[in-house]
Amino acid sequence: MQMQINFDNIHFTISNKVSLPATNLEQAYEGTDFAEHFIGRNNAVIIENARASIAQSINAFAGELLFTNSLIETYELFFKLAQFLGIDRIVTSETEDEVFLKMINAFSIQQGVDIYWVDYSKFGIIDLNSLENVLKQSKKALVFLSHVNIFSGLLIPVKKIARMCNKTNAFFALNCTHSMPTMRINVAQTSIDAALFSSAQVHGSSGVWAVFLHNSLISDSEFEKLFVLGKRQMGTANLNLIKSFELAVQQLESQRQTTHRHLTALKQYFIDKVQPFKPLVDILYAENETTISNQVVISLPFSNYWLHRFDIENIAVYVLPTQNKVYHNLVEKTLLCISFSKYNTPIEVDLFVEVLRKLLL
Repeated sequence: MQMQINFDNIHFTISNKVSLPATNLEQAYEGTDFAEHFIGRNNAVIIENARASIAQSINAFAGELLFTNSLIETYELFFKLAQFLGIDRIVTSETEDEVFLKMINAFSIQQGVDIYWVDYSKFGIIDLNSLENVLKQSKKALVFLSHVNIFSGLLIPVKKIARMCNKTNAFFALNCTHSMPTMRINVAQTSIDAALFSSAQVHGSSGVWAVFLHNSLISDSEFEKLFVLGKRQMGTANLNLIKSFELAVQQLESQRQTTHRHLTALKQYFIDKVQPFKPLVDILYAENETTISNQVVISLPFSNYWLHRFDIENIAVYVLPTQNKVYHNLVEKTLLCISFSKYNTPIEVDLFVEVLRKLLL
């Protein structure tokens, strides 16, 4: 059987997950409220320990962290918050994921909230002047952007955007899903109001997310009304998933330097291996200190061809939509976003290159 290779770690994670010590959760039952009996109290301790551990990794208070059960529920939380805060405009990007884009359009129609789409230049560099102008024109805006542009791997200037938001009383929410696996996130230093994180992207179990909400956003009483269901906070029904998230984050912290070195070396190895295929294959990335270490975009001749062929060879890759403004001049080509995880190896890169060589002949 052919070896399965996953170079689409932006959207999916491979099967290597943290293993759960069963003895820790042998008396934890899904859906059990924080009741006065032993099991309920024990469940509460498991959840609060996980919350504190994950919050510590991003330099937040435990009380600023909420769990959600799905991506849709996570976005619904942000829209509920936007409604509560009286937001009149949401500033975001067309490079956000498809689920968010569908939901934000529906929210805009239902609530009468305007949407402003941030412009990007080559390699996903945000037009900060246009962003600043729209924030000045808005009574109360919510800026929702991904920490890393998935079309280029380029990190957005978070601190500059946070200062703009602070000057105009706008709220700033950051999607850290794709940056958390490769860099340390410090929500206090970046001065953001909200952020979201995914368990699956750090190789924990899928089906659980963490949302950071700065304690200045909402009072304790309003928090109770919005996010507490009976005796249980939202998103806390499945203890196994939450515990997996905690263990994955702990593993991430303990291996961070080793993982960074591995990803940096693997990325360079990939680039060196693909270089001989120029000019048929072009490498599109802006390599500097604001580029994440686990992603490369390459352009290939022709369109509507490559994803199927790589899939046949058991190689998972992500094809970027070329109508996006970041690479709008390459509509006649296929853009592959190659994203690595700590589990990828140079052997997998060699296999990818051999398949590429065969397909280009």
